[in-house]
Amino acid sequence: NWSIIRFPFVYGDADRHLEMLPHHVEAFGFHPANHMSTIHHRDIATAMDQLKIGIVKLTMLLERQTNFFLSEHVNKSFPPFLNLKKPGLTLALQGLQFVATSTTAQNQSFAFPHSVHSIPTNADNQDVVSMGTDAALIVSKVLENAYVVAAIEAIALAQAVDCHDDHARLGGAGKELVKQIRTVVASVKEDRSLAPEAEALSHALKRFFFKPDWFRKFIEIP
Repeated sequence: NWSIIRFPFVYGDADRHLEMLPHHVEAFGFHPANHMSTIHHRDIATAMDQLKIGIVKLTMLLERQTNFFLSEHVNKSFPPFLNLKKPGLTLALQGLQFVATSTTAQNQSFAFPHSVHSIPTNADNQDVVSMGTDAALIVSKVLENAYVVAAIEAIALAQAVDCHDDHARLGGAGKELVKQIRTVVASVKEDRSLAPEAEALSHALKRFFFKPDWFRKFIEIP
């Protein structure tokens, strides 16, 4: 059972290099447990770059929405950092905003198109290398970061409801959202490490978005 761990070659499926791989495997006498690794595939790199840019932009929007609820100067309604105790004596969600900001900044640094990055290889025989698989791996990291920022915004939304005790005014979808968040992250009153709960909520969001039937019901699509 051969394992090809990187997609090959610049011109995609029309390039005959992929068909030649089994021949190369036999010619070099590779053992079946070995991995074949090449680093091209322009079409995959370009598609991954477009997907990555969209996710990065979404992450930026999530972070800005979170900031709206945490900044009393912007929302003019909630206490600083959605603090349910005494601002200045407790941090509330202040620490989580640092995580959201730095994670968003990291995603922005990943936004440069990897398809235009190239390092010549194969004794310069392959002088333009499209980095298709590396582009996909970066998308995986960007998506992971987006879930972290989304989880932090979800915590802020539930905390905002607690600040105004507005549960009764929520619609069905809003009540269900807060309920699901609170099964993972308790309301923040006294300072505590929120890292384990934020990570757990990030994983919960992944499971949630991969259940289309539940998602359709949640957002009340007829």
